[in-house]
Amino acid sequence: MPISEEFFLAPPRERPRWLKTTYPELMILESMDSSHPVGGAALAVDLSSQKIKFVLTPADSSGKGETLSAKTTEFARSQAVQIAINGSPYAPMDFFNRSNRPVDIIGIQMNNSLLLSQGVASFDALYILDDGSIEFGSQNNKPPNTMLALGGFHMLLEDGVILGTKDSRHPRTSIGLSEDRETLYLAVFDGRQKDRAGLTSEETALWMQWLGCHHALNLDGGGSSTLVLEDGTGKVQLLNNPVHRGLPGLERAVGNHLGIKLIK
Repeated sequence: MPISEEFFLAPPRERPRWLKTTYPELMILESMDSSHPVGGAALAVDLSSQKIKFVLTPADSSGKGETLSAKTTEFARSQAVQIAINGSPYAPMDFFNRSNRPVDIIGIQMNNSLLLSQGVASFDALYILDDGSIEFGSQNNKPPNTMLALGGFHMLLEDGVILGTKDSRHPRTSIGLSEDRETLYLAVFDGRQKDRAGLTSEETALWMQWLGCHHALNLDGGGSSTLVLEDGTGKVQLLNNPVHRGLPGLERAVGNHLGIKLIK
């Protein structure tokens, strides 16, 4: 949906409404504001829980690529995680949008303290430390004791300060932390569709702030933006409406993912 640049897609004034799920650590956003051409989905995870485990896409064991491409739903099923979101930008090394093909991750990825992909100094990343705490920062400045690292583009929010810009509108994927660092937020905002405009990075920052974030990182967006949830019965469902090659509902096979395993 083409939207005039003069029309700013700000979040609603009312606070977001969160619904409980079958997992005590997890809440799901009831909905985006229907008065705006903004749609998507968001989850909030209680980081104080001892029943959370983070998982990243494993390395390509053949050595042809750094990882193998997979749809986010495929990753969730293969890794038996309850939550999964697309991750870093990447460069396909084979036919686009085919699963199980070698991929070069653009930016840092660390799995269990092992460096899988080198960082890009101008980009930022999510870091999960060995004590379970989460940090954001430059890919050129990895914190000590990092267990997992997932590279993105740039910070959207840092200490409550909006860093996003008035760039082009696209589907967006973002991950963020509350000010007390006790809640992790995962969100996707749909776009490139008749009734979904996408967001600028500035607008995304404001929407992440509306959700409850004090810090937020811009992950790979566009047709990659996908958030999935296992509903407690073993069924993995898409929470947003991804778009690939102009086709709404078509899920893209992407380079890597962040998964969260919730242990009952």
